[in-house]
Amino acid sequence: MHVSLTIVFIAVALGSGFMADNTLGSMDFTLYDFVFGILAEMGLAEFATIPLKTFSIGFVVALIACTTGLSVSGSRSDLLAALPRGITKSVLAALLISSALTLLL
Repeated sequence: MHVSLTIVFIAVALGSGFMADNTLGSMDFTLYDFVFGILAEMGLAEFATIPLKTFSIGFVVALIACTTGLSVSGSRSDLLAALPRGITKSVLAALLISSALTLLL
């Protein structure tokens, strides 16, 4: 499911960019040229990066959320106090994983 949402997000982002550029009138090629121009420039590394980033970031964020929540012992207020720490760790891990995979691939 994650890869499908990632592909939908990428398609919507590219489509809205195409429509915005077409509305401004600064583009002199068709949607067909736009799509196949992008696909022609993508190599195997770009196609491999999309699902690899999606699965690895999703796995690590879920792992951090579970370990942060399960490591809290005590009352509900202790769990609420640990929530910002878990979110911060998840965001930092997502940025690091995305950066590392981009540099490696």
